[in-house]
Order: sequence, then structure tokens, then C-alpha cells
Amino acid sequence: MFESENKYYETRPATLAELMSRDVVLPEFEDSPQERAALHKEVAQYVKIESASCTAKGLKFVRNAMIDGVKYWLWTDYDGDYVYSEDYEGDGLMCLADQDGLTPEQFLVKVYLKNQWQIRLE
Repeated sequence: MFESENKYYETRPATLAELMSRDVVLPEFEDSPQERAALHKEVAQYVKIESASCTAKGLKFVRNAMIDGVKYWLWTDYDGDYVYSEDYEGDGLMCLADQDGLTPEQFLVKVYLKNQWQIRLE
């Protein structure tokens, strides 16, 4: 099992296949309906620019998670791709990415390792 208690991961997967073989448990955090609605609007605008096939109606909220103090919100778009927003100490990032066969939790761990530690799983 791969769990986070908002601390540095002692056991990181070395490959994408290793990550896919793990059960991932990530804590959610409390966010307000207003915060999520505002973020949804920003994500919808981002996706409209980045993806010709997606509209705001095509976005479905999946979950949020916190990993070592980094907040993530995750949606799926009309095509089934993941769209995430990341907030680390007030600095935000949005990205659209293929699911790569990963569960939402595995995907967020992959994003966390790439964005916070420059570790790319292949």
C-alpha cells in the first residue's frame, strides 16, 4: 500500500508499472463549494483553450487530495482524460493529461513525483 500522511514518501515507485501495481490511498482535504466552483470555472477556461473537444459541461469532478502539503483537484474531461489543478504554497498549475491506465490516486502520485521532485516514471 502507498499511503500519504502529508509527509515525504519514503518508498517511491521506481517505474510506472510499479506504481500501477500499488494500492494508493490519499487523504482528501476540506474545500468550500465556492472554492471548487471558482476553480471549476478556471479549469473549464483552461480546457476550452487546450482541448477543442472539451467543454465545461464535459468536466466531471473526481476528487481532491493533499500530498505533502500540495493540494490537487482532479477532473475528467469529455474524452476521459484527466485535468488537474495543483496548488503549492499559493502557486497554481493546471494540466490536461492522458489517464495512462492509472487510477485517480495513482495519477496524482505520478503528478506529484514529477512536479515536486522531478521524478518521471516510465
